Amino acid sequence: MKFNFYLPYFEFFGSGYDLGLKIGQKFRKRIKNAYKYSPFIKKLQEIDKQNPEYTDQMILIGKRKYPKYIMEIEGMAEGAKVDVRNLFLMNFRHSYEFGCSSILIKEDQNSYTERFYLGHNEDHDYYLASNAYLVKVILENGISFLSHLYPGCLAGPSFWVNSYGVGISGNAINEPKKKLGIPKSLLDRAAVETKSISEILSILTNKSRSGGYSYNIFSMPDFSLINLETTSTDYASISVVNNSEHVKSPIFFHTNHYINPRFSHIKNKLGNSSDRRLQALRNKTTILSKCLNNKSTFKILPSTIKQLLFHDSVHVSPKNINRKLFTSKIHGITSCTVFFTIERQKIDIEIIPHNQNEKKIKQFTLKDGIISKIQ
Repeated sequence: MKFNFYLPYFEFFGSGYDLGLKIGQKFRKRIKNAYKYSPFIKKLQEIDKQNPEYTDQMILIGKRKYPKYIMEIEGMAEGAKVDVRNLFLMNFRHSYEFGCSSILIKEDQNSYTERFYLGHNEDHDYYLASNAYLVKVILENGISFLSHLYPGCLAGPSFWVNSYGVGISGNAINEPKKKLGIPKSLLDRAAVETKSISEILSILTNKSRSGGYSYNIFSMPDFSLINLETTSTDYASISVVNNSEHVKSPIFFHTNHYINPRFSHIKNKLGNSSDRRLQALRNKTTILSKCLNNKSTFKILPSTIKQLLFHDSVHVSPKNINRKLFTSKIHGITSCTVFFTIERQKIDIEIIPHNQNEKKIKQFTLKDGIISKIQ
């Protein structure tokens, strides 16, 4: 049993099966390790045994709607030398059960700098989080993107940004009425190649979608920052930048339950911590507001956001880990925290690994359509 406490980064070129094959080959050990030991994967396998026809139907729908992304999954399975069925389960029957937290902030409208921020914790099952990786991909159509990937997963469900300056972080929410339809992961993957807020919304709100999610979406071309909540049949969005009727301040928080008034009737939550984490973050609004409104403290706003997210994250020390516990029960940990600073001409990205053996921050910038690694 191998425990990885490292968030590797690698660059790829290609599309479809070829891209999946390269990713699978490069991260074979991580994918094999995660799928061999993760109790979360075992739970998905048990669900599939009870109703394999549902997975079969999802695969058929995927092949009809997004065949090139199905081929990408098949390529990953071949490259990693794992059963493709397990990758389909992870991508199609995957219901996140862990607590990601997000903070969205728009500067004062009178600020001369015009920028907004998105901070996000990426949490998951221990084996999936500790075997995750970062990729930069240049597709054959010329679009490139930077994304955090869980083992064997398509880009999209966790955070990403593309060369157009469009990006997302996501918060899982417990959709009460999932249906047979286009797998969410395929819509998420299609969204990675979009150019604008309107284009991304048209994909994520497709009437044939199978389930719901919470998306924090930013667009440099539109200079917009919104939160989109979806169910399998409905959706609602909140504009953080323009301060819609539901956002009384330029500070917005999201954890793992529906918070848009349109979905006030939905009480489902992922775990017991979602309300607690949301309230804990909201209790810090005063601190963040002071940073926003005071020139002398504004410069510490980014570090303040990161500190709040860092304290909200879940850490595990490799020296003290109870290995038996992590292979018998599903426990979540934080893979990393991402921090986007979005301006009109560029986007800065900081990715802070939460692994005990890796302290170095990974930094990227997007300018003039080029994503560059700084360190």
